[in-house]
Amino acid sequence: MSSCHTECISCSHCGRKGDYILWDSVNVERNPELADKVKDQSLFKRTCPHCGYEERIWYPCLYHDMKRQFMVYFCDDPKLDVPRDLKGCGYLLRRTDTPEEFIEKILVLELEIDDRAVAMMKPFVEADLEGKGAPPTTEIYFRGVDRGRFIFECFDKGQCGGYVGYDMGRFYNYCVTQCLGKPVRDVFQTIDRDWAERQLKRCSCQCRD
Repeated sequence: MSSCHTECISCSHCGRKGDYILWDSVNVERNPELADKVKDQSLFKRTCPHCGYEERIWYPCLYHDMKRQFMVYFCDDPKLDVPRDLKGCGYLLRRTDTPEEFIEKILVLELEIDDRAVAMMKPFVEADLEGKGAPPTTEIYFRGVDRGRFIFECFDKGQCGGYVGYDMGRFYNYCVTQCLGKPVRDVFQTIDRDWAERQLKRCSCQCRD
């Protein structure tokens, strides 16, 4: 089940304190109404009861999808352990460092797409966008698949720069069938850009061999 607690938090605008509900974990089977609130980030939005200022407060949160057997944890602790009652259950487990990665990972795994292959796509898409004039600081995050095209949302210094779609089905299939084995389960892993670049180098070396 989902779990939450209440904390007294100071408003960043007026400095006055208020009690707010923070969700430690969200089980989307038991509480499906919370799933969209995570994805549209409204679960992390708070309004100051004193001055009315609205802001987002990001805190550690575990997203648990029992049906698809995956969990995504947004936290900065690299040494996470699997909950005792889920050890050996074959869950796909991911840890994310940023809010953007947290939402992205959920969207990928909900579609039952291999998030490792998506992570390996992103350096190529970002390089292509930069070659077309996008700022070198542009970052992209997966948002869905439309008619076979992988859709990414672009950000530059926190500002949304629109959406792009890339037909990368062949690359995805190559990653899944040639570069990647079966995903490791029952262990929290961080599949991010650093991981993807290491994996791409490894695949490049294998091709040369």
